[in-house]
Amino acid sequence: MKLSILCFIIAITSIHGQEKVDLNTLIVDYSHSLHIEGMPSTTVVNAKLIANQFQSLYEMDFLNQANFVDEEDGENETFLNIKTTKNPKIYKDSKTESIYSVEYIFMNPFYVKDDFKTFNWKLTNEFKTILGYKSQKVTLKYRGRNYIAFFTTEIPFNGGPWKFMGLPGFILEIKSIDGAFEIAAEKIEIKKLPLHIENPYERKSDNFITWNDFISKYKKKYEELQSYTAPGGGSMSIPKRKIEVLIED
Repeated sequence: MKLSILCFIIAITSIHGQEKVDLNTLIVDYSHSLHIEGMPSTTVVNAKLIANQFQSLYEMDFLNQANFVDEEDGENETFLNIKTTKNPKIYKDSKTESIYSVEYIFMNPFYVKDDFKTFNWKLTNEFKTILGYKSQKVTLKYRGRNYIAFFTTEIPFNGGPWKFMGLPGFILEIKSIDGAFEIAAEKIEIKKLPLHIENPYERKSDNFITWNDFISKYKKKYEELQSYTAPGGGSMSIPKRKIEVLIED
């Protein structure tokens, strides 16, 4: 069965299945591992994804700020609250099919609004169980790397960690074949409590740029540095590849 047909069928099922759980909040703890070009060793940090029916926020705890979500008692109800941290975050909105992030050229931040259309998943017939959930294997080629992922339809949410999205279920594991990038779920909670998830970049930028605009700026700076020589004879450079390929060879 083609992925597009499968997405449609499960999406319709999810709409009916989620009518009674719209106020539920999904909280997933992940292990987030990086070993990309220029890094002397693998860096592993804790990450957390929080999601409601339409929005999600993925936060990577590079600054060891630990708990991002508190359960608080109000006067008449218990609710969830997101702590403010300086950790890097990815915000996704399924209503608009938008992905928001902050990307850097040197220390200069650029607020990027991306979309889900970049994910062209391929289904396989391979399954395994992850944290008690039956999960199906899919493959993906995304911005210079090849990935293997496992997603489940047994959780009443769609989405996944980091920027990954666009499957008819929830992604519990994903890794690049070259070993540069790996994310694995370690704990899953569904709380019967509402949580409003704001875009953390909305107040910081009145002018989001597209991914292609960011790449154009990145290439321009890369080319400028190719001909740059410091007064002492040294040179400067920015990488061609981070998690995503930024400069094609």
